[in-house]
Amino acid sequence: MITFINDKLFPVLKTIEPNDTDQSVIVKSVFNDTYNYMKKGTLFCQVINEINKIDFSNKNLDRHGFNDIYETILN
Repeated sequence: MITFINDKLFPVLKTIEPNDTDQSVIVKSVFNDTYNYMKKGTLFCQVINEINKIDFSNKNLDRHGFNDIYETILN
């Protein structure tokens, strides 16, 4: 899982092309300067479980919301 996240997921999120949704722009801006400091797959599983709880169709979830979520998960 760590290899996938480091070698495939994060690079794609950092270079995602904006489309007709604001979420793609937000995702790119949040992950642009982000690096993975987690070294255990079990921790990533916990992060994924938390992310699955988020309603990404919520138009009120802006860049600050994504940043807060990400920072909270890392802590």
